[in-house]
Amino acid sequence: ARGMLLAAFAVFFSVRLWQRCVNNFAWDYAINWIAAQGMRSGLSLYNESGLRQLGLALIGPQASALFTGPFGSYIGLPSTAFLLLPFTFGSFSASLLAYRVLSLAAFAASVFVAGDALPAADRRTAWLWGGLALLTIDPVVTSIQLGQLDGWIALALAVALWAARRDRWYLVGIAAGLAALLKISPGILIGYCVMRRKWKAAVAAAGFAVLMLGLATTVGLSSDLWVFSRKILPSLAIGTLHMQNQSLTAWLARIFLPDTDLLNYSAGLGVFRFVSAALTIILVVATWSVSRRQAMVSLELGTMTLAALLIGPLTWDHYFAWAVVPLTQLADSRLWSRQSSRQRSEIL
Repeated sequence: ARGMLLAAFAVFFSVRLWQRCVNNFAWDYAINWIAAQGMRSGLSLYNESGLRQLGLALIGPQASALFTGPFGSYIGLPSTAFLLLPFTFGSFSASLLAYRVLSLAAFAASVFVAGDALPAADRRTAWLWGGLALLTIDPVVTSIQLGQLDGWIALALAVALWAARRDRWYLVGIAAGLAALLKISPGILIGYCVMRRKWKAAVAAAGFAVLMLGLATTVGLSSDLWVFSRKILPSLAIGTLHMQNQSLTAWLARIFLPDTDLLNYSAGLGVFRFVSAALTIILVVATWSVSRRQAMVSLELGTMTLAALLIGPLTWDHYFAWAVVPLTQLADSRLWSRQSSRQRSEIL
């Protein structure tokens, strides 16, 4: 019965993914791919006009809509473009197909690794829950169609959970460091490891980040990291009211701010960008206060993953594909068998 259920949803997933990929352009992959090509060509990753011209030459007229504003341009760290360099040695269409296939494999691997973190008796349930989530939630399809980075982030987060279960804290740090380099918000996991005095994880994360950024600035322009910190990062902190920003911070801002144009990417969160920092402190401290007297478990890192999605100031709708990873951890029967009904409700 489980196999038939998964097969039915696999067909459903395949049809949706095929339709999306055929009918929609991979805007996000195009931006990152052109930026990686620019890194090879000696262009700054944040030179919008130069990258637009490069995109027109490599992709065609569709690239004319790119690099026209902060959320239509490359806004990642230089390390992201560096990691995409292997995909720049073929045509755009061929590299996109390869990237989508590998992204799908990364999502599947994230469910397997996260499930493998649990006791043997609970793994099949975890894989079933994670598999059903992958095949049914829209953010996974959206991420693969756009050519986003979420599959790799989900896999990195799953490795962090797996390593935490086995007290391999250096590996936890490397995995969390990779996730934070790809999207900044998973860095909350590293901060939480510091609060829990997992110094090996913090040191490994810092060392991995320095290594990757150093390699990126060696291949690309050394000034790009400075441009990111001075120009890009402040613009990201402002956030956006756009409906695709699904963070709790953005939701509150859309309710209380007078701006009613919720399809405008340039409308920022105003004073609510400071709410993001307050929510971060509240969620992290609340989790720490509940867990500090016991050995650290992987579910804490899963909770931090959900916190990273909630706090914003930017959580695009496809980011919620990461939530598949902590979902698998709820299959741990030890969470439920030793608890009262009230405690089970709190955990859920």
